[in-house]
Amino acid sequence: MHDFAPFLPLIGAMLALVSLACAFRNGRRLRLIANLPTSKTSGVFIGFVELKGTAESAGPLTSYLAEQSCLHYAWTV
Repeated sequence: MHDFAPFLPLIGAMLALVSLACAFRNGRRLRLIANLPTSKTSGVFIGFVELKGTAESAGPLTSYLAEQSCLHYAWTV
């Protein structure tokens, strides 16, 4: 019945290492997003950038659930 008891510290250590690796990965991603340079939509640099501006369309879409005009929407069931 208690055959797995000697392996509990090993399982806990593995879970702790996986959690630590995920925390470092998410922290790196958060710093990357926070440090992105902001560009206007008229001149975009190559690479990761944050865009600030407005989007216009000749024929805007109507979102499915909110029924508001938009340029893009996605939904899944």
